[in-house]
Amino acid sequence: MKIHPVGELVLVTRDKEEEMTKNGLYIPQNAQKKQTQGTVVAVGRGRFTTEGKLIEPSVKVGDKVLFGEWIGREIEVEGKKCLFIKDSDLFAVIE
Repeated sequence: MKIHPVGELVLVTRDKEEEMTKNGLYIPQNAQKKQTQGTVVAVGRGRFTTEGKLIEPSVKVGDKVLFGEWIGREIEVEGKKCLFIKDSDLFAVIE
């Protein structure tokens, strides 16, 4: 299944959450902190200004990004959990 976000939406997969502490202790799933880092898997066209000018997204497919813990709408695509996030809600691109 192919998903193409519309407008300024970006589809992101979260990086895997930490299941163990640095000391080797197991962290139960309900105590794990949501990962705030992920990879862009699809990008919308961008958004239009009131003057009709297209502002393209600031990220591209494959970029590693930072975002807020509770930002976005979670969906499942082919068994993988993904997030729809507005381009303007992304904090940074990791190089």
